[in-house]
Order: sequence, then C-alpha cells, then structure tokens
Amino acid sequence: QLPFFFSPFPFHLGLAKEPQLSPSIGLVMKIFPLLVVISSAAHLALSERQVVSINDRTFSIYWPTPNNATHAGDGSCTILLGLHGLGDNADSFCAWTAFKEYAERDGVVLVCPQGLPGWLGEAAWNAGSCCTFSGVDDVSFIDSVVSSVRGYLQQRNQQCVSQSILLAGFSNGAMMAEAYACERPTDVKGVVSVAGVVALLPIGGGLDSCDRDFAARAGRSVAVLGVHGTKDWRGPMKGDP
Repeated sequence: QLPFFFSPFPFHLGLAKEPQLSPSIGLVMKIFPLLVVISSAAHLALSERQVVSINDRTFSIYWPTPNNATHAGDGSCTILLGLHGLGDNADSFCAWTAFKEYAERDGVVLVCPQGLPGWLGEAAWNAGSCCTFSGVDDVSFIDSVVSSVRGYLQQRNQQCVSQSILLAGFSNGAMMAEAYACERPTDVKGVVSVAGVVALLPIGGGLDSCDRDFAARAGRSVAVLGVHGTKDWRGPMKGDP
C-alpha cells in the first residue's frame, strides 16, 4: 500500500456526463460546504442519538424527531452516511459539519460510522490504497451499517418502500465514500466527496472494474459532487503528478 499523501489514482467514477441531481442530493450539496466553514445558522433541536455496535465496531444513528417525517410522500427514505477524515471521529465529524441540525430539519436519517486505527494510529478507512491496513474490510462494515439502519427503520414503523443511500465524506472519508459507490453502484444514489480521490488499488482491476460497473447501469449513474483544492498536495485532485 502507498502512503496516503502519494495517491496515484485520479478522481473519477466512470461518469462521462454531468449527473442529474435529485432533491436528496441537492440537500447534501447545500449543507456539505459546512465541512469547510462551520454553520452560523440558528441552533435547531438535536436529533435522537442511538449508538450501535457491530463486531466491536460502532456507529451512531441520529433519528429526526417524530414531528419531522423520515420519508417522502412517495414512500422513500433518505439515509445519509457521514464518513470522517483521517484522525477524526464519527460524532465530532457529524457535529461540526452541522449535519445533525440539517438532518433534523429535513427528516433525514443521519448515520455516522467510526473508522479503525490505521497506519499512523489514527482513525481511518481502508479505501484501497489509503489509509489503514489491507485486512480491514470497510465495504463490508458499511454494508452491515446500512442493513442495520434499514432494520431499525422497520422496527420504528417507518413506512419506507425504498431507501436512498447517500454518502458524504472528507479526505480519507471521501475516498471511502467513492470506493463504496464503486463497489455498490446499485445501492448508492449519490456521493459528496471533499478533498478525496478514488483510491482503489489497480491490482485486480479496481478502477477498471468501477468503470465497467457504472457503464453497465445503462445511464442510471450515481450522482457525484467533488470538491477539491487545486493546491492539495496530500491527495492531489488529478492523482500523483
């Protein structure tokens, strides 16, 4: 595996055309710049927090209050997974981005998974070439998180015919969000990536496989919003120069 500050892989998800963004993706696009500038909006009531453990790993679910519907009129629910960056933790990430307040306002189920200690001893995600040990299967972990949240939705009698899965991440969390969309293109509706690149390993055709999977979806692409600084030397926008 390569050091996280020399990612050789360019940002792409096999998307040749600009995606058509749904209202749910639009919601995330509106709130995600708060990763850079902390919101000064009025403080809203906090959502109900539920901490869940799966095989010694944890994630938090923030449920909107009952008066804020968690599903649209068409019977669809929105589940937003916020993936923290290297060295951060799940709950602080979802707090300082103000995701909790906006999820409460718009009736979104916010899910904040926790990464595991990586190469530098800090919480990280295995997004392929970055940033934790190769034996960590974070794709399967997120699979379990999504499955658990769907189960809890049923227990809470939420009438969700379908669930829209959105991922929003920063840095290493953005890499993980993109990697998960590559691995699960039929499950993910949209991704917001801030300061992240696709870091799938080329061994085994990771990037090529991602392109093929997206091409096979017959135009039903995953919407992707990428926000990246042109002078970011740790994870260059166009890969390792």
